[in-house]
Amino acid sequence: PKDFINYMLTGNYATDNLSAAGLVNLMDNKYYQEYFDILGIPLRIMPDVHGISEPMGKVSGEVSKLTGLAEGTPVVTGWMDTLCCSLGCGLVEHGLAFNYSGSSETICLASRDFSHAEGLVVGPVFDLFFIGGGASTSGYSLKWFRDTFGQTEREIESHTPNLSAYQLFDRMAATVPPGSEGLIFLPYLSGERSPIWDPNARGVFIGITKMHTRSHFIRAIMEGVAYSNRHICEIAEKASGIKVEGIRAAGGGAKSNIWNQIKADVLGKKYLRLKELEVGAAGAAMLAGMGAGIFKDQREASKNFVHVDEVIEPVMQNHAAYDKYFTIYKELYPLLKDTFARL
Repeated sequence: PKDFINYMLTGNYATDNLSAAGLVNLMDNKYYQEYFDILGIPLRIMPDVHGISEPMGKVSGEVSKLTGLAEGTPVVTGWMDTLCCSLGCGLVEHGLAFNYSGSSETICLASRDFSHAEGLVVGPVFDLFFIGGGASTSGYSLKWFRDTFGQTEREIESHTPNLSAYQLFDRMAATVPPGSEGLIFLPYLSGERSPIWDPNARGVFIGITKMHTRSHFIRAIMEGVAYSNRHICEIAEKASGIKVEGIRAAGGGAKSNIWNQIKADVLGKKYLRLKELEVGAAGAAMLAGMGAGIFKDQREASKNFVHVDEVIEPVMQNHAAYDKYFTIYKELYPLLKDTFARL
């Protein structure tokens, strides 16, 4: 999508190497000629491959009249959403990690060394490697619950300024002890990506008893997403040999104090909520600043853009309780995999 917008702004066709991954050798940014020979596709129709902070053109006179942007303004090639988020979180040094929480979820760490991590995505990020993965329906799982079962909260929201259904959910979740008294949620409402990569996977609540309330279900959703994050993080840590100390938190989900605390407790790591939560837009702006010569590199851009607003320390007593539930969480998918396929 950003390549199309860039084309409309400049009239030039261009992309970055990671958007063209699979067609382009990431080491030299050149297309694999043999693939195109096999497919019978001429290379001349493919877009040029540019660096992510490299200008790929300038705003045309026609577009200037339409938009008000100054003619000749440089347009930087840019990056895909998750990688812009990684830059917007300041993932520019070995050992740093971030968790972006939106409709879906991304958690990853940066390593100076390439490591194969089973079930995760590994790719170059400037002079480091991105090791991590994403859950398909994290915040969307909570939205699904709101839209399906949150009529009361939505009614209150409609009559109460500055109070959302999600804020009411936060209050309800806070009344339930860690582990939701044996209720576990698998957040697979749209299949799942990392680390299981199974489009047949389905959402599951398991452990329901007559004592469980709506508040338990809300907290179980938050915990299920946190278990997913821990699953990905543990694989990334093992593959890279890095022990993550703290995780930078951003995205709409990071607005929730209780959800940040649950994640910190489940993972047993500090969560560092950033001042600017819309880190995808921030990362894109940082790339533009680099391309325009305002910042010499990603590290200088990060120093100017990325600031920690709050540190959430894990409660280790809660972490010990979550260890037991996390073990059960990891056992559930292998037990249900064939059933999901049959469904």
